[in-house]
Amino acid sequence: MGIPRDELIETFRSILKQALPELLDYLDGGTYHILAKVTKIDSKVDVMALKKDGNNDMILPRLDKPMDIPLNIGDIVRVCFYYNDKNMPYIDAKIR
Repeated sequence: MGIPRDELIETFRSILKQALPELLDYLDGGTYHILAKVTKIDSKVDVMALKKDGNNDMILPRLDKPMDIPLNIGDIVRVCFYYNDKNMPYIDAKIR
């Protein structure tokens, strides 16, 4: 009946660990997105990635401002990656 979800997640984690180990501290719950804090908003959005422990130390490239998600400085957002490419981030949702 297919591969169990936990086994699939661990398989993806091991692949990611080999290919992009610098992203492991930023993974949230086994999915390929990160949480980030909004630090500046103008025509684009500046965000700082958050590790699982809440520390932030990785600045992402300026992101396009989503038209359908109202944002304020200090908001926590979910950043996903087109085609799982770390060079193609976008804001997917406002978390809080």
